[in-house]
Amino acid sequence: MGLLNPSDWKAKWIEIGYAEDSIQRSSPMFRNDFNIDKKIESATAIITSHGLYQAYLNGKKIGNAFFTPGWTSYNKRLQYQMYDVTNLLHEGENAVGVLLGSGWYRGPLAWDDNLNIYGKDLALLLQIEVRYTDGTSKIFGTNENWKSTKSQITSSQIYNGETIDARKIKEGWKLPNYNAENWSSVKVKDLDKTNLIATYNEPIRKHETFEVVKVITTPEGDTVLDFGQNLVGFVMVNAKGKSGETIVLDHAEVLDKEGNFYTDNLRAAKQENTYILNGGSEETFEPHFTWQGFRYVRVKGLSGNIDPENFTAVALYSDMKETGTFSTSNCQVSQGC
Repeated sequence: MGLLNPSDWKAKWIEIGYAEDSIQRSSPMFRNDFNIDKKIESATAIITSHGLYQAYLNGKKIGNAFFTPGWTSYNKRLQYQMYDVTNLLHEGENAVGVLLGSGWYRGPLAWDDNLNIYGKDLALLLQIEVRYTDGTSKIFGTNENWKSTKSQITSSQIYNGETIDARKIKEGWKLPNYNAENWSSVKVKDLDKTNLIATYNEPIRKHETFEVVKVITTPEGDTVLDFGQNLVGFVMVNAKGKSGETIVLDHAEVLDKEGNFYTDNLRAAKQENTYILNGGSEETFEPHFTWQGFRYVRVKGLSGNIDPENFTAVALYSDMKETGTFSTSNCQVSQGC
């Protein structure tokens, strides 16, 4: 059962404690350690945010949904999600970490750079309710003891895509006993809790994956990956290279009549994901708080021949129950001719 009254929330709303780059708006990260000194019977995490969130317990992602807490008229209804996290906790030191993204809350929506429609500051509200085998319980939640800092996601927008600088990854930040002394203290905010409601829609999850069916060199000289059909989601990339090398993925639904990469129909939306390598061993990238509509992906920045096996398209959509299927041998409908 969800939290029925605002007073059921023992956690406090928190915001970043450092000066934000108001242009790039890098995604903030929050963390805290807490100790469990009894045997656990069950544990539930309840989370929402101003913006989008991805949360972790002891290094593992909480749930498998994307773009939580979802899009509503935030001033009227802000959804929260509840997760069974019993198997993610253990006796002793535990750590919780959260990434936030601008999403619909403050990112540009529709036309004319409509920023900050619901607010300009991201915020987090999270509490973990632990029940012990001896019948007692305890709540761990966001408060003044949490810390915040900038993440490796240097910019993230729904329409324009995401930039991840792997050189900025802070190894171990999701795990207990991480040294966060250089992180900033958070700001506790007295924000509204009367508009909080339990989730009423199906979560967005990963579904089908698609391999590259063809690598195209366009008449203009671009290297383009063809995934065989239009989809909504993103591309996962495996790459290896020198520190600072950059991979840029542009997304398009069609090619023009000459066979060149075509994005005029996207208007001002860039649909561009950028990955900056840390260097060394093979690295895996996927965006956190954005998605694209595409069939074709233009790849820039990689030297040498492109191995299509290093690129996988992932469909993202609401986790709805399948009610019917359709198949055809007509290639103009199924995969294109």
